[in-house]
Amino acid sequence: MKNKPVLIILLFLILNIAVVSGETKSSDWISEETVASVVKLSSLLKVYTVEGLADDYKFKTVNGKPDFGGAEVLLEEDDLVSVGTGVIVTAQGLIITNAHVFGAYLEPEIKIKKNPAGKPLIGKSGKTVKYVLVNQYPDHMFVGLCDVERLKKNDEKQRLAYIAEKIMWDSDYDDYIRDRAVLKIVNEASMNEKQVPVIGKKCDDKLNLPYSRLSNPFEYEYLEKKVRSIGFPGVGDPNRSSKTSGELLGFEDESTSNILHTSWISNGNSGGGLFYKDKLIGINTWDNQSNPSRPVAIAQPNTYWNEAFAYTKYIYPEVNLPAYSFDWIKSDPSTEKYKDEVFVSVQLVHKEKTNKSVRNGLLVVFRDDITKGYLEDYIEKESLFKRMWDIIELLWKYNIDEVLEKISIDRDLAYKLRSVTKRKELRQFLTDDIVGFYDLWCSNEFVYDVYKITDNGKAVLTVPKNSKLKLIYLYDDDTESKEYSLSIKADMEQGPFTIKIGK
Repeated sequence: MKNKPVLIILLFLILNIAVVSGETKSSDWISEETVASVVKLSSLLKVYTVEGLADDYKFKTVNGKPDFGGAEVLLEEDDLVSVGTGVIVTAQGLIITNAHVFGAYLEPEIKIKKNPAGKPLIGKSGKTVKYVLVNQYPDHMFVGLCDVERLKKNDEKQRLAYIAEKIMWDSDYDDYIRDRAVLKIVNEASMNEKQVPVIGKKCDDKLNLPYSRLSNPFEYEYLEKKVRSIGFPGVGDPNRSSKTSGELLGFEDESTSNILHTSWISNGNSGGGLFYKDKLIGINTWDNQSNPSRPVAIAQPNTYWNEAFAYTKYIYPEVNLPAYSFDWIKSDPSTEKYKDEVFVSVQLVHKEKTNKSVRNGLLVVFRDDITKGYLEDYIEKESLFKRMWDIIELLWKYNIDEVLEKISIDRDLAYKLRSVTKRKELRQFLTDDIVGFYDLWCSNEFVYDVYKITDNGKAVLTVPKNSKLKLIYLYDDDTESKEYSLSIKADMEQGPFTIKIGK
């Protein structure tokens, strides 16, 4: 009994340490499985070093081989180029990342080769030497990862392990609206003795990879909540993931759901994970290099991928999806319009042969309260408005004289356009006959969308809740079907609806 006070003190210290350790682990802890789920994404490029390419040369092939128009090819080599990061979200290898990561080398690129002084390299013929970069697998990306067992042994280096194919990607990331892509691991891959990727055997459904669990990004209080960013920014050892900590700050503004945080990220972090308590809450998408005085990074909440998951569920029903909930969107405090959108799956079949799917073509979906003629006028005006806004953005970035060399507009008008900072301010320069179209364009309301039909006649529409829509199918020969009507309810997912297409 004499040792009782000592035992009490020891017990108190042990419990206190356990509580403190528990708090630390719960607020700023990432498991080995989560770290291993963050993967390095790369593209395999064929790099041609060419002397004497024409200034206006555009890449083309003849009989499957590059045609450089008589220019001399000095060197041809393969190069596995790291593009960004992705996060595995199912044990079977479903990866979410950014569209700009997947699309980095989607089209061939031409770059001027420079000497050590930063000047264009001139070849023996006196002509400029250029690189021509061609993605050998434009619908795929190579995946490098580090397995859990190696992480437990403090071996954090990722190694090329798989190749993943595209399931879905957005192309509107230039407008900072959405920047999403979904990939699926399909084959093993490894580096040969020449350090060139080799594609191995096909992966089956028994693939059991480390993956991240998703969590509702809107259920947390933001003050003093620590988050972790994991990705491959290309600094230090490029084969090791970077893990940085920061605070969760909230949202970009009341109308945008993008998450602001202070954990450091750089270019290669794109597509990497933002984690809170070992759960994935967002995908890091934009750093803030343009404004160093505002050290804030931007991640897209994982709810932005709900649409991608709905698409995957219908177009690729054999693909396993992560555990997630559409209810998370309801807790999003922003006014963003995606909260009022639903996902509608449709199956297009031939009217005369309902057992035969319509192949390819385009489906135009538009509001029920406008006519097809008005829609055609609107699409024409929309193209005009976009070109005008492109000019305004050029005037922001470059000297007026430089812009006028490329675009023929009045100098006084150019100065006036440069002063425009918001879309509604452009209205004053428009004629009365197009102002109505412009107001609709600025309203951010749903007007129309165009969907590419898959080979088996499927599509997933993203449309407003409780709306009435019209649909027109455009055949490959530019002819079109009659109009069809579709009434949409408030349910987050609806369909599939079968539409019998006939001219």
